Amino acid sequence: MKAIILFALLVILSNCSTRSYKEYSFKEKRIRELRFRFLNDSLGSFNVKYLCSNPVINIEQKFKYTKLSDNKILIENIEAKNKNVFIYIPLTELSTCINSNKYVGIEKIPIINKEEILIYKKSLFWQKINNEKIISAFTFKSKN
Repeated sequence: MKAIILFALLVILSNCSTRSYKEYSFKEKRIRELRFRFLNDSLGSFNVKYLCSNPVINIEQKFKYTKLSDNKILIENIEAKNKNVFIYIPLTELSTCINSNKYVGIEKIPIINKEEILIYKKSLFWQKINNEKIISAFTFKSKN
């Protein structure tokens, strides 16, 4: 009985030390969904799913991460090292998605290189910086 109680306490304490939220998402009105998933204490993935394309386009980038402070995390792509800033989806594949000029830029997917993200409360903030200029910014909300 003592072993079961000790095991339960260890599980509870280990869960308290890990990140509260494992998944954060950003949705653009039935167009696409971007997700950060933290798989364990050092690995994660960034997924982009185009909900409006036929067939559905799904792109995944895997990354490793380390905690820099309470709110800052350094992420680094563990797949191909890419000096590009964006992946571009051909607009012909997104023709069903584009019905007005307000969806300019949906063909661009940020590439994770080596950069910092900020997690505060239930939000994840990611600014894509190139040549010391912010070229895109996203605010992801936690998925409970």
